[in-house]
Amino acid sequence: MKCICRNKKTFKICKRYSKYDSVFCRYHNNNNKLIYKIFHKIFGNKTFISMNDIFNLYKYITDNINIIDYQEEKPGYLFIELLKNIPYKILLLISKKYLEEKNIINKICLTIYMFLMQIHTK
Repeated sequence: MKCICRNKKTFKICKRYSKYDSVFCRYHNNNNKLIYKIFHKIFGNKTFISMNDIFNLYKYITDNINIIDYQEEKPGYLFIELLKNIPYKILLLISKKYLEEKNIINKICLTIYMFLMQIHTK
């Protein structure tokens, strides 16, 4: 069986084989088993993820938090920890699309505001 650990920079799955009766290879043996098992269950072999995958991750955590036997100090802490393990560049690429849409909406609102100002000054 292959190791289920993911590279911190590229988010690719490790190519090494896992040790006997383990899910990690000898290099990744000290990693958090719960986080990478959830990643493997939700993302599979994907290296490029979308906002839909992030939503599926959140949905899986909220639906199965009692089954996982994970005790949270604060609500949502596990989801935040999972997002911290996804590289920042990937999260930025996902959010870039939504930020561009927000900028377009802001420009439309600005033009409407300017139009209303012109009407009001007349």
